This record gives sequence, C-alpha cells and structure tokens, in this order.
Amino acid sequence: MKNERSRFGLVNLHGYLYAVGGLDKDNKSLKSVERYNIATNKWQIIAPLPACRYDMAIAVYDDKIIIVGGQHSVKADAVDVLDVQVFDPAINEWVAKAKPSCVRSQGSSLVVDNKLYIAGGHQPSAEDSSKTEVCNFVEEFNDEHNSWTMVSQALIPKNDIGAFRVNSHVYFSLCGHSYDSNITIPHNEVYDVDLDDWVKLKQNTNGAAITEFTFNSKKLK
Repeated sequence: MKNERSRFGLVNLHGYLYAVGGLDKDNKSLKSVERYNIATNKWQIIAPLPACRYDMAIAVYDDKIIIVGGQHSVKADAVDVLDVQVFDPAINEWVAKAKPSCVRSQGSSLVVDNKLYIAGGHQPSAEDSSKTEVCNFVEEFNDEHNSWTMVSQALIPKNDIGAFRVNSHVYFSLCGHSYDSNITIPHNEVYDVDLDDWVKLKQNTNGAAITEFTFNSKKLK
C-alpha cells in the first residue's frame, strides 16, 4: 500500500482490492483511494474522495463501490457524515447519491438479493448531540429511485457490531474477534441472528480492514 492507513474501507471489485479513506499514521483523516492488482502485485492511486473520511460503511453494489456515513475528523467536536458516495471504476469518478435518514459511523453494509442494507454503528445521541450512541436502525437503498427506506425489524438490538457477508453467511466482529453467525441468509431477508450459535474464528488486528476476495490460485504459481 502506498499510504499507511487504518480504519479505512476495503472491498474487492473486478480483480482489484480498493482501500478507501481512513486515518494515516498521525491519526489524520484521508481522502486518498488506492487499489491493489493481485495479478501484478502493484498498488495504484486513483480518484480521491470528495472529502476526508473514515469509519464509513462500504460495499460493492451494481459493479460500483458505495460508501455511507463515517466521520471527517478525529477532533472532539467532529460530527458523523450524512453522505453517500459511489465510485464508478469505468470513469474513475465519485458521484453523490441520496442521503439516508440516519447519520452513522462504523456502520455495516450488506448486499442481499441485490439489495443494499446499512445497519448498526454509532449515531449522535438523542439527549446530547456532542455524544454518540449505538444505532439499531436498518435502511435499504433503492438505486432505481435513488432513495432510502427504513426496514422494519426487531431482531437487531442497538449495537456497534461490525458485520460482513461471505457467500451465504454473515460474520460479526466483536471486541477484535470474528464470529460466524452460523446461519444461512433466508430468501428476501436481510439477516437473522442466533446468539447461541456463534463460533469464534480468530483474533483480528486492531485498525485493520477485512474483505472477501476470489482468485485463481494457479495464476499465483
């Protein structure tokens, strides 16, 4: 990676790993974006974000990269970002999309049945806007109408759990560890939660980002 970063967004798309925003070694927020070509083992700087950002939700949706929320600065008076940006690799450009209803940072994004959902994370406290509280709102993005709608659900409590999907399973990151929910995503549902069936996988590195990546191992020999 050309720029050292933590608390950044990481996704893979069309054979590249994309590292988006984050914090540098001096704890300053970044707007730089770079991608890694696993076939050539090289990093490339691409179009930056319109503004510095970290702790955002990120996903690949409709062959594009979409980021939601996050924060601009680590300053004490910094506020969460109510903003959505979409990156189109075909034109190397970020485009603003409709804003969701809930301001949040450290949220999780999931694509299920070609629908994008944002859940969890932190939001400004209803009692004191200078403080944050965990969020239990789930929102669904409609790309055709460029709009967000609240998803009615009662299973997910207020939480700052990081969630990501690999194949048909949803994984949750708790206290620096990864846990498998051990459930298959039902048809037409975002995800279900069975708190009695989580399995500890391994310890994560603090500040690291995680994504899934499929490649042909024969090409690495």
